[in-house]
Formats: sequence, structure tokens, C-alpha cells
Amino acid sequence: MFKQFAFMSSIALVTLLISGCGSEQPGGETAGPSGSPEDGLITIPASEIPEISHYLGAALDGGRVRVAVPNLWAVAPRSSKYLAMFKKSKDLTFPRIVVRAKDSPATDFGEVTKENVESFATRMQQEMADAKLKTPVRPAVVGDRAGVIYMKLAKHSDAIVELVIFTSVHSGRMYEVELVANKGSADNSRPAFYSIVAALDFVGSTPPVEPAAPVEPAAPAEPAEPAEPAEAN
Repeated sequence: MFKQFAFMSSIALVTLLISGCGSEQPGGETAGPSGSPEDGLITIPASEIPEISHYLGAALDGGRVRVAVPNLWAVAPRSSKYLAMFKKSKDLTFPRIVVRAKDSPATDFGEVTKENVESFATRMQQEMADAKLKTPVRPAVVGDRAGVIYMKLAKHSDAIVELVIFTSVHSGRMYEVELVANKGSADNSRPAFYSIVAALDFVGSTPPVEPAAPVEPAAPAEPAEPAEPAEAN
């Protein structure tokens, strides 16, 4: 028992939550230096988030958002199943980070902000009450981006993988950044995960240009009256 405890203490808290082969255990999300599970809000300051490599060329999701590539990660081929996917190694299935978007079912949250993120977290936790989450849904501010973070397990082929998920809403669209990693290794990829979340750049859709009102043609000029001939003296 002592050996097991010592092993758990040497790794991140999030791994403690999923140890025991998927058994349900209470616990909290790894919050980083500026946040803690006890105070509820997870805060990841911009100063602790790695710089991105670059942004993908065009804005995605109908021109609504620009997505950044984490440093030293590869861009996966495009797919209709997601906005973007990044892989640490092209030769390995995991870790990978997927960005998705859909119309938000939380219609009372058109925009998640620092002011309403705790209410949004409560709403999300209620909606996933029956889901087998490995951590509670926690309000989070990553850089300047407000949303929620939670963790769950999933099965991939014969292996168990960890999913760390960030969810937020902007202009009625729900955006999800999902980190998928081999069990026990998600913390290694959290810096890249946070860099994508913090760098989400909502540029908005370009409003349609109203056609100019047709210009009425000018009325033809009236012909000039002929001048009266001058009288002879």
C-alpha cells in the first residue's frame, strides 16, 4: 500500500484520479501553479503557456476562428470530422489534439466569459451528470480564454486513453479542444493543449455587403430655346 501511495504521489494529480484501471474515484483537475482544485477556478496564466508555432492559413468554421499550431507538433490531414488535428509524431497515434465546433446546445450561453464561466461550468456538470467523468467539470481561464476543463477515459482498440477537454462558447458556437493521450501521459502534452486553447482567435464571419442602391438615370437635359434674332437698327 505504501509503495502504491508513493508512486501516485510522484505523478500529477490527474493521473491519481484515473489510477485503478478506470474505477470511479473522487478528485479534482490539475490546476497549475495559479489555480487549485479547492478554489474551483483553474487559472493558467499566459506567462506559463508556450508560444505557438504559427496559425493555420485560413480562418476555420466558416471564417469564424483561427487555430494555432503548437510548437513542434505536426498538422494532421484535413477532415470533415474536425476543424483541425495536431499530432506530436506523425508515426504515432497518440498524443493528438483535436479542435471541433458545433452549434451550442447551451442556448442561454451565447458567449462564455470570465464573468459567467462558473455558471457555465455548473450547467455543463449538470448536463453530464450521468457521464463517467474522471474529474468534475471545472471553470477555467487559459490565458484570456474562459471555458471549462474536465477529463475522462475512453477505449481505443485494446488500450485505455485519457481525454482532457476544454469547452467554450463564442457567438452561439461551441468550441472543443480535446487532448487524447495514452493513459498516464496526458500531463506531458498539456502545455501544447493550453497553447491551442489560449491562441483561439475568434475573428467572426464577414458580414454580407449590402448591394448599393441603383442610381436613377439623370433626366435628359431640356433642349435650349433658340435665341431670338436681333432687330436691325
